Amino acid sequence: MAQLLRLCSLWVLFSGIQSTSYSQPVLQEAGTICCDQNLCPGDSFPLITEWTATTPPDSLLNLEYSWFTLVTDSSSPSGTKWVKLPNTNSKTYLPNTLGTPFGGFFMRAVREVGTLPYLFSNVVSYVQLSASSPDCMSSSSTEATLEVLQLFPNPTHSTLKINLGSNGSVLEYQILSTTGVPILHVSALPAETQEISVEHLPPGTYLLQITSHEGKRSIHPWIKM
Repeated sequence: MAQLLRLCSLWVLFSGIQSTSYSQPVLQEAGTICCDQNLCPGDSFPLITEWTATTPPDSLLNLEYSWFTLVTDSSSPSGTKWVKLPNTNSKTYLPNTLGTPFGGFFMRAVREVGTLPYLFSNVVSYVQLSASSPDCMSSSSTEATLEVLQLFPNPTHSTLKINLGSNGSVLEYQILSTTGVPILHVSALPAETQEISVEHLPPGTYLLQITSHEGKRSIHPWIKM
């Protein structure tokens, strides 16, 4: 009996080692991309780069990437829809056009080769400013614009978070419609990351306007799911 128990213990141990040895990592997170941009007339479109890598990293997985953009669609209740961009199997993407009148929205998708569902990153937005915009009338638009390091999650269901890092103090935030109508005003708190509750807003596309104490402004499209 003792011999049989020893053999059973060894079999259980060997089975555990075997299952551990042959277990494969599974894609858990799509990573994030960077960064939102305000573009003045004549500005070239910057490259959208990877902010954080997938989990696990692609060195451990066989992954394929795709990029999606938001375009206008009159048949959709929201007036827009996401479409897959062709030939975009890359970690980075260089936009060449804006898909909506209020800016361009871009999102990276990733999946393991041979599987169906995608995991999606955050959304990066590009806003085309007019030549008369205060942000474009300065000799250096980067000096007149308040830089936002990250706007997340985008799209969001309930809370919009803004990571400003150490780029300066913010006076206020405003949620605007895509036509510029103010919807929500929020006074800023002295913190690098701000949170705005948007759970009560109906689904759709909005603009976030950030104003600093120095009068610098930054406008960022975002999506409420």
